[in-house]
Amino acid sequence: MTENCHLLKVHLEKLASAGHLDQYIDTGSSAKKEQGLNARPPHSSDTPSAGVIHVIHNPLCSAVSSASYKFKMQKAAHLRRSFSIRDTVHLAPIYSVSKGEMEQVISFSDNDLRDVQLPHNDPLVVTLRIGNYDVQRVLIDQGSFAEVMYHDLYEKLGLAETELSSFATPIFGFSGEPVIPLGKTILPVLAGPVNLQMEFIVVKASSPYNAIMGRDWLYRMKAIPSTLYQKLRFPTPEGVMELNGDQVTAKQCVLAATKRKAAEKAREPGDL
Repeated sequence: MTENCHLLKVHLEKLASAGHLDQYIDTGSSAKKEQGLNARPPHSSDTPSAGVIHVIHNPLCSAVSSASYKFKMQKAAHLRRSFSIRDTVHLAPIYSVSKGEMEQVISFSDNDLRDVQLPHNDPLVVTLRIGNYDVQRVLIDQGSFAEVMYHDLYEKLGLAETELSSFATPIFGFSGEPVIPLGKTILPVLAGPVNLQMEFIVVKASSPYNAIMGRDWLYRMKAIPSTLYQKLRFPTPEGVMELNGDQVTAKQCVLAATKRKAAEKAREPGDL
């Protein structure tokens, strides 16, 4: 988790603990999300994607700062090709027999490291169907209680600011200054056969990620993420399914965030 994401998490949790976000996370709101009320029409896994949103243009995302990182990214890319790692949801290889969701045991073993570039400390970055699009560079962040969408992605999804609901509570951590979210929206998030209507806080800020999926989505999915094994597994009526992380993209995003922070620091006035 980046420093900015950590600061965002800490501030949002303080606001929630103080009761300032009750109007956004109360039981009635949760029930509406569960029932899909006031949300966009649901999509199924059979509905074709309207397209793929790779990443919001950011020149830092293509920059590589060291030969070491270049080598690690090349190795990760080679592993993805060698093991034919897919960005789409699929049945986890060790779970071929479908059981009731409550009977399914989710675990990881050393065998799951075969297609992982080691050693690493990469975040878990995946591709998810949000709305009608397959969106890349989605950060899975267990430390965030909220789902966050960046404004550029919101526009790429073909949505207008006038469709946003009000969300006036300031958020800290993106640039050290308070950021007022543009608003909130409810969109379908599809992972295999599981389709959930999720509430996103939309912010206008610089980030190498397109969106952040936090604890609310993970809990409702009953999903178990692992940064070490670079996989997200969750129960379904068809069996335990998984999403693979993209280590190449994860490293690019970490570099982008690091270089952006360094550039911001370089622009600060020097000591007198």
